[in-house]
Amino acid sequence: MNNSIRKKLMLWLMVPLMTLLVVSVAFTYLIADHFARSLYDRQLLNSADSVAGRIRVRDDRVTADIPREVLDIFRHNYRDDFYFQVFSPDGLRLAGDAILPPPREAPAVGERAVFRMEQVSGRELRVGVIRMLAPESPMGSVIIQVAETRNARRELTQQILAGIVLPQLILIVSAVVAVRVGVTKGIKPLENITTAVARRDPRDLSPIDQGEAPEEVGPLLISLNDLLARAREDIARQRRFASNAAHQLRTPLAGLKTYADLAKKESDPESVKDLLRQLDGGIERMTRTVQQLLSLSKAEHAATQNAFEQVDLNIAVSDATEGIVPESIAREVELDFLASEQPCFVQGDRIGIQELSTNLLENAIRYNHPGGRVMISVSPSDNGSIDLVVEDDGIGIPEGERDRVFERFYRVTGSDLDVPGSGLGLAIVTEIARAHDAAISVSEGSDGKGTRITVSFPA
Repeated sequence: MNNSIRKKLMLWLMVPLMTLLVVSVAFTYLIADHFARSLYDRQLLNSADSVAGRIRVRDDRVTADIPREVLDIFRHNYRDDFYFQVFSPDGLRLAGDAILPPPREAPAVGERAVFRMEQVSGRELRVGVIRMLAPESPMGSVIIQVAETRNARRELTQQILAGIVLPQLILIVSAVVAVRVGVTKGIKPLENITTAVARRDPRDLSPIDQGEAPEEVGPLLISLNDLLARAREDIARQRRFASNAAHQLRTPLAGLKTYADLAKKESDPESVKDLLRQLDGGIERMTRTVQQLLSLSKAEHAATQNAFEQVDLNIAVSDATEGIVPESIAREVELDFLASEQPCFVQGDRIGIQELSTNLLENAIRYNHPGGRVMISVSPSDNGSIDLVVEDDGIGIPEGERDRVFERFYRVTGSDLDVPGSGLGLAIVTEIARAHDAAISVSEGSDGKGTRITVSFPA
């Protein structure tokens, strides 16, 4: 799997460890090489001092008497070849091996020795140059150049490198094994969650247990459980819609079927016209019921959405009031709209707020007598909210039924008005208000008549 957490963790941990190992080897090599060079340079300098101690002057001629046993000591137990030369101050070789090139520079008497690298016969030599006093010689001083191969130096560097790097390599290998085991155990809870989800029934949308989940997986499980909750709500909403539709449409459809059957059997034109009028009224009521069911489903869905915008309540309520004017005129109910003197902005869905206002106005108009009055107003309240108030002087709602009128399919009893409806209008109002975090209250109208419904929106 290219997107494996285990592989990514191992990669993110291995890269720093390997980088650390490479850097450590490089630094260790540099330190070991410096240590070996310093050590053997001092020994090479001691060898130059020993050569200086064997210089003899006879008859103004400079010689260096170095026994073979001494040369063997200089060769580091036969691991390296040793060479020496003695030069006059003007660069003339007085004694020693001819294989070495003459020195390019020489320090003054008492100054530090000069070291350099030379390639001689395909071999790399470490060369040191010093200047010594020769009081017996008319020249006054001589230049001594010594050189040796680098076998012992390399051997010491490798030993130091191996002594430091091998333990580090063993430690890093152990760390890699420990990290792999730790990663495997660390992601075991994720595998348990995966297994638990895979074994679930497709219809099981219950929350996933977070008890044994790692802290880092908590936000993922919270989001997943939230998604499952929304899925449960969507399924429940679809079931409610199907149940509501079946509940509300079964009887009207049966009635329409009866009217249609009677119309087919009736021969009297007037009777047929009367049946068609009843059929038309039934279709109109059923159309309104379907519209309300769709509005209710949309309002429930809006409660789960966050795509709200800034809406001026004055404009949204004004549009709803304008749309309900024809029904107000038909039922001979006076309709007044009192807007706020200043914009009243809320976060919400403009169409949803219009639907809420329309349903409140429809209820107020339909449950009123001809000549009655309905007033809708928008105003900011003292507690910081924005109130939408619909007040009528109609039949009112008994105090014991004010909590129930917002239930689905519930209708106020005891009215002398023949008001067709399905009991969904105020249920739609409730769902839209809930989606907007708005509070609803019901009270008597002015002078103890009618009903006053207040919807308080957060500003």
